[in-house]
Amino acid sequence: MNIKRHLPIAALVVVPFVGLFTWWLSAILWLPDLISPNASRVIGGYTLTNGETVELTQRWITACATRDKGYVEDSDPEMAAAIAKAQQTLPQFWQVFDTRAHGASNFVLVVRITDKGRIEHFFTKDFERRDGKTMVTIGNDPKIVASVKLGDRIEIPAPDITDWHYMRDGKYIGMFTIKPKFKHMPTDQVEAFKQVMTDP
Repeated sequence: MNIKRHLPIAALVVVPFVGLFTWWLSAILWLPDLISPNASRVIGGYTLTNGETVELTQRWITACATRDKGYVEDSDPEMAAAIAKAQQTLPQFWQVFDTRAHGASNFVLVVRITDKGRIEHFFTKDFERRDGKTMVTIGNDPKIVASVKLGDRIEIPAPDITDWHYMRDGKYIGMFTIKPKFKHMPTDQVEAFKQVMTDP
């Protein structure tokens, strides 16, 4: 049997089949979003002091089949400025963390994990500084990177601490990187955040 003679025929059969299968799979994954006007998926959230949860969503815009991912890249000027401010004021966070001044509580560090060019930000807890190192525990399941998982205890370099917050007198202090995301959020969610946030 001359295999080389049959390769072009096989290609004519296999390539369209692969294309059809790919189209079918993408339809299964995304059709529910495309047929639902402005369908959205929850990608994160904060719990407010009254127990309500404010959610960040990603949304498909049906008219042009483009997706608003509901987040702002680190390279965005506004986000880059917010991260820089969080890092500049990190010593203030540690001072309050160490002293628990004015009844401060619910301390959170947001850290950036990079894995093979992919970037994901995580809430962390149970953090401590020792011998110039910062140890944190990953506080949520990964959605993008594969190098960490919920509950992992890792050392995090200072440049990869991208935000922080804590609570005082019923208000969140910090949360610098939330503000650049306001443009992707419904007005009522933005107002809900503003009501529970205050400047350091």
